[in-house]
Amino acid sequence: MKGDPKIIQLANNSSITLLAYKGKEDINKSKEVELIGKALIL
Repeated sequence: MKGDPKIIQLANNSSITLLAYKGKEDINKSKEVELIGKALIL
């Protein structure tokens, strides 16, 4: 795993942004939540 490009990228820049979307039939009733944090590789 140490040679995995994603692990190398996270080691250099650990900022993570996740956009969670909960859709409904009516697009106006849909919800989005943006989560921002830092990755920790254990």
